[in-house]
Amino acid sequence: METKKINDRFSFVNSYGRTGDGFYHKSGLSDNGNVIQTAKCNYQNRTWEAYPYQTVNKKCVRLVIAKTKDENELIALNELLTKLGD
Repeated sequence: METKKINDRFSFVNSYGRTGDGFYHKSGLSDNGNVIQTAKCNYQNRTWEAYPYQTVNKKCVRLVIAKTKDENELIALNELLTKLGD
């Protein structure tokens, strides 16, 4: 398990494991220490990510954006997504 602090507010807790025919990446997005979203991505061979857990981190943020109505929260989440390379 690996924790990646993004800023004073957001961080990711990332992990990986084996599946029957490949592996997975799991990520939990924390807002001030409280997990607000989790995501999982399965892979058969390898990833083509710019950095480890990139895809699953972005998936977490996009899932939160999809259910967020507050404009200030959307701004903060979109800034986070941009910082992740989107």
